[in-house]
Amino acid sequence: MEQLEERGLPDWPDGVLTDWEMEIALMQRDGGLPLEECQKQVMLRWAGKGDMRPIAHWLASGLPLPPEVSIYLAGMLDPRRTPMERRPDGR
Repeated sequence: MEQLEERGLPDWPDGVLTDWEMEIALMQRDGGLPLEECQKQVMLRWAGKGDMRPIAHWLASGLPLPPEVSIYLAGMLDPRRTPMERRPDGR
């Protein structure tokens, strides 16, 4: 984890970010993307490399996952039936 002032980033509650939070903050600062897009991209990139900690961290926060991340998780849990294949009633 890295101190924020070293990278010229906005203040964070404890002044220290996880690696994925730092990546999100840098992506937002340097790429000018909306925060939600940066969060989604980082969660999917880390998950694609086999590291689910950013998604677990997000889930533990109680916030809803971005739809693309939910679809990714559904595909992992049941690759035979993704959310796009569900019936209109959600089953």
